[in-house]
Amino acid sequence: MGNLNIDVENISIPEVQTELGGGISVSGTIALEEAYYKQHDLQKAQKLAMDILKQNPNDPTAKKILKLIEYESKGNQALMRGDYSTALQYFQKMQEIDPNNKWAKKGIIRAQSGG
Repeated sequence: MGNLNIDVENISIPEVQTELGGGISVSGTIALEEAYYKQHDLQKAQKLAMDILKQNPNDPTAKKILKLIEYESKGNQALMRGDYSTALQYFQKMQEIDPNNKWAKKGIIRAQSGG
């Protein structure tokens, strides 16, 4: 057997970026969570979630946040109509999905107190 000489200085190693399935980066999911949980910008969060789902239709975080936004919007609409029992149901559905969701908790309090 002969000697194998490898010039390790000339080996190129491609950069690896952290990605979720479908080419969505972890930073996309972080931006989505930031938009919903910290900024509470529902329009921005909805757009980010939809963009993520275009790339990865099964992304659990995007699906969860879209459902939370849907229920929160419906709950708030019910509150504005004075339909507190319906509002309460939507906020409770949010809490089933995300037990520590502060927006669900606030909505439940508002619905139970009549606005």
